[in-house]
Amino acid sequence: MNSYGSYIKISKYQNMKILEVFMAVLNIKDGGGIPSTISIELLTEYVLVILSIIYPFQKVTATDGQNIIKKVFSNLKDPMDGKEVLYQLNSFFPSLNKILGNKVRTYIFNKQAYEKEASIKTLASSTGLKDNANLLLLPLLIPQIPTTAQLQRLYVASTDGFSFNRLANSIKYYPDNLIILLHHTDPTTKEELLIGIFNEGEVKDQLKFGNGNVNNAIFSLSPKLSIARAYNGKDNKYCYLNTRHIDNSDYKRGLAFGGTFKKARLWLDSDFPYNSYLESRDDTYEIKQFLPSPELNITEAEIWGLGTGESLVRQQEMVVMDAKLAEQSRKVDKKAFLEGDFNKEYLLEGTFAHNKDKH
Repeated sequence: MNSYGSYIKISKYQNMKILEVFMAVLNIKDGGGIPSTISIELLTEYVLVILSIIYPFQKVTATDGQNIIKKVFSNLKDPMDGKEVLYQLNSFFPSLNKILGNKVRTYIFNKQAYEKEASIKTLASSTGLKDNANLLLLPLLIPQIPTTAQLQRLYVASTDGFSFNRLANSIKYYPDNLIILLHHTDPTTKEELLIGIFNEGEVKDQLKFGNGNVNNAIFSLSPKLSIARAYNGKDNKYCYLNTRHIDNSDYKRGLAFGGTFKKARLWLDSDFPYNSYLESRDDTYEIKQFLPSPELNITEAEIWGLGTGESLVRQQEMVVMDAKLAEQSRKVDKKAFLEGDFNKEYLLEGTFAHNKDKH
């Protein structure tokens, strides 16, 4: 562990929340209280202190700290108001005090376990997460993403193809939590926006909003950090996936988060990546305008699984089982068709004529 580890041994701040402790320690020359203002230089060091404790063996650079500050603080100025810094951190990262507290306790009482903890990483290359700041922010923004997560690549559009079927098949039967990343390029300004969706649990192919739960969220990682969490106790239309085309039906073919069958909050169309959109409000997720206009101009898409190697094995087993059931169903339908008296008499008269001649 780096030199910041010594900070956590200071006990005089035991009645303060841990985020306040770290800020006070950095302000030790002025008495150790929460500073009324904090310079960008000191804020960068503050962020690096936090990251170094959460990710003790991850390479975290000053550039990572600066990038995170730019994403988190939309009205960046030098110096920043100390209380505003704490407010913004607690607002974006409601579990940050808990995460830090757990890390500190593990370090103090079980240093060996602390030193063996892995840090979050992707198990394959990622366009959206090659910015280390984006990767480090995920567990802080979404408490259900462990700081030790090993992200499994399930789908990348530029490699696997811009196809709704391929996108849907990559998540069907995957039994664990998912992160979807959509790269949107503004047609006018050419500014790139990285939009994310977190879904807790398996996404089932069904004719209802039966996937996800209150821990779901829609967010953006760049250029600015923004998030619309699911409301607690309100409408529960968290996620919907349907791969079947049904004529004259409200059950459209596509992937939706929030909204209704007629108008989703975030919609990935069966003509993916076209005809997809992200609205600013619905009754399931918090109000947040991510785009100047709803239309999504998707130039890349990534899907990452938060399970283990067993998750991929289970997914593949279910894919094979589904294929076998579909084949058995086709055989049964064909047999029933051939054995039907009406079909023999009228539709397949010539086929079965030789059987009649034998009797």
